[in-house]
Amino acid sequence: MIFALFVSALKVTIDRTLDVCQSGGVRIVAPYAAPAPHQKQVATLEYVKFLPYMESQLPDEQLIQYTNDVLGFIKYSLKRLSKFSLNGREQSFMLLQQEMENIKLEKSDIKKYTSSMQAGTEEQNCHSLMCFLAEVFADQNGDSFSSNARKILEAYEEKLNGDMLLTNNLQTENLKPCLDVVLENNKSTTELKIAEITLGSSIYSKVIPQILNSDPMLNVEYALIGLGLNKFDSDESKHQNILPIPWDFLKLSSPPSQIDSLDFIILDNILHCHDNIPDFLAQLQAMLKPGGFVFIHEWTTNLIIPLAKEVISTEIPISGERSLGPFCSEKSWSYLLTSANFDIIQKNSDGLLSSSFLCR
Repeated sequence: MIFALFVSALKVTIDRTLDVCQSGGVRIVAPYAAPAPHQKQVATLEYVKFLPYMESQLPDEQLIQYTNDVLGFIKYSLKRLSKFSLNGREQSFMLLQQEMENIKLEKSDIKKYTSSMQAGTEEQNCHSLMCFLAEVFADQNGDSFSSNARKILEAYEEKLNGDMLLTNNLQTENLKPCLDVVLENNKSTTELKIAEITLGSSIYSKVIPQILNSDPMLNVEYALIGLGLNKFDSDESKHQNILPIPWDFLKLSSPPSQIDSLDFIILDNILHCHDNIPDFLAQLQAMLKPGGFVFIHEWTTNLIIPLAKEVISTEIPISGERSLGPFCSEKSWSYLLTSANFDIIQKNSDGLLSSSFLCR
């Protein structure tokens, strides 16, 4: 027999057959009640376990079309790319071309994304990935192709942070539930200690406002640790009270001494860059305080898109242990995280390019 109660709009389900009581993300197995003894005793909770919340988005038609157009343009451009332009990186481009053979798309009409758009407009930033690819593949000047591609990437770095596909899984409706879980389970009611590991980009402009909107009185200690710190505006960092701390985490060196007992660690497309993911995950665990959280955002679907972005600007390692190049599928990430003794609290997939994991 199953009973359902509603307390403050929160559904509570009691299953007498399975002996389970559940409400939201809390499940009590084999609840037992007995008459209270005359002597006072302290109630004991045997264990607490989060029920993972898994969500897969249903992308809108506009985003699906944009994704297909990007894939189609990459395939068309690879066929036109001269071997003379590869400059010793034939192996990486060969991997791209082999993967593209499985994608049956025709040449994409990119004019709707690149024509009649003034540089820096909001519309162009929404499609900055396509504009970036179009500019790179339009320039195939032999040995200078690689260096030109890197210069174009540097010019587009900030614009790519507004691309509708690259940032789809970091929108407020996807990021806020994860931040709410962190805040609700924060033992300190006055401060929250956060570190974002970076290679020169950050999502602090998305994270900090949402946290302060939920709890304006909270003191947020935010540190940017890693490489490429010179790419950040120092005045803005000071205004946001963000502390930049250098750390070459790619070499598994010890983290800075002031980075410990963290409540929250953020990795936005950083984890795949590491050669030894299990060891780095163990290092992250040591940086967290008991009960701390890690937010991981990674490319997991249509991996040919981030691979193309990496290959045209630099030589990449090709690892047989990963799903494609340095990247992993959603299933592989789930396995790596659980093998490192992380509990996946929430998982969100946009179905087109990326997945995010909130772990504890």
